[in-house]
Amino acid sequence: MRSSAALPFDSKIAREMVDSFALAFAIRCRLLNDVGELLYQQGEPADECQFLKGLPGEPPSCENLHLRGMFQAERFGGRYIYSCPSGLTYFSAPIVVGGSVAGALVAG
Repeated sequence: MRSSAALPFDSKIAREMVDSFALAFAIRCRLLNDVGELLYQQGEPADECQFLKGLPGEPPSCENLHLRGMFQAERFGGRYIYSCPSGLTYFSAPIVVGGSVAGALVAG
């Protein structure tokens, strides 16, 4: 995982946004870097997520789902609403620096 010093945006402000949004709406919110790695999160994962990860076989790839959501949000004007295979709803808002996606806020 990257250190916050290497990020092209102010990670302190981004973390404050994650905290504020998660607390205001009582949902889980995450800060991702430009390759979809989790940098910070506020809130607990949904019970359904824990259940799915505990089932036999390969666990769902949430990271790829949210990475795709991040790039779709950039493509569609700064926001994108999507669902995971278990039916949970998320939205993504990219952090754009110099015309390129540098990370995203993902909530749901």
